[in-house]
Amino acid sequence: MTGKNRKSSDRFFSYIRFDHVTVNFFYTIFCISFLCLMAGCQTLRMAKPFSVVDVLPDNDSMYVKIPVKENRDLCHTIINNYISGLTEKNSAELLDRSEVFYASVNFETNAVNAAIVGDFPFFINMIFSEENGWKTLSYNESGYSCKYFISDIGFQISILENKVMLVSSSDVRALLRRQFEYDSSPASLEVAPAASDSTVYSKSEILSQAGENISFYTSKAGDFIESIVGNGITLAADTASGSFSKNDQNIYMLDMKMNFVNKHAVKPALFLFKKVQSDGTVTTEQLAENAISCTGMNMDIKTIVTLLIGG
Repeated sequence: MTGKNRKSSDRFFSYIRFDHVTVNFFYTIFCISFLCLMAGCQTLRMAKPFSVVDVLPDNDSMYVKIPVKENRDLCHTIINNYISGLTEKNSAELLDRSEVFYASVNFETNAVNAAIVGDFPFFINMIFSEENGWKTLSYNESGYSCKYFISDIGFQISILENKVMLVSSSDVRALLRRQFEYDSSPASLEVAPAASDSTVYSKSEILSQAGENISFYTSKAGDFIESIVGNGITLAADTASGSFSKNDQNIYMLDMKMNFVNKHAVKPALFLFKKVQSDGTVTTEQLAENAISCTGMNMDIKTIVTLLIGG
């Protein structure tokens, strides 16, 4: 090979080697960048399994559990009411990846807090973007650090371990504090909920119930009953719990048990519930001196969302 040809050949193989190194270099940079992106988007890990009873506020007026798959249209209505900036595609993806929707409502302040349990990939954060009306902020307290998002209408969201989406109409940081306090507390032995009497289930029993139905508990049963019967009628009701079961037409049937402050409120309540729907489908029964049940009252999705969550 002549000197000229050898130089030309050297330049050719030098180019090939450079090209190979360049490809490897950019491939390495891409991998590092992708891993950094993944690490930056990953949400804070939880030390213990999520406990909705420990994270939602203790003294709210109403607690609700909604299985998402079996009540998708109702959950869609809730999401569209409270999470702004979502496209129809965003809403569908969020519902597809959600399993159970938990919420608590304070009747005095109208504050709503919620936890949605599911499987939320890191790119779900992109839904809560500035162009969709969300502002990203940082939570840094007591050695814990994570992101949270605030919408134009004031709702706040934070995502834990890509498994739990915390939502608040007032301050999601309060939920994060409760989560981290629970997370760092000593592990306790599992204690099964105490068996209920024939009347009202407790808050913890309602939030841990299995099945397809929507379940609820309220410590402000008088206000809840007033919302159902209307006309500004208030009864001396104490606590209530129950469920909504869905039929094929997206109409739900209410099944509820109530405790009253005194026995004198029982008879008026029995009368009022029978008059709420005039078709005769509502059945009432006195369970104890100060407790009754009501079954068979039909409600549509909009009415249930207003009763349970508001809005």
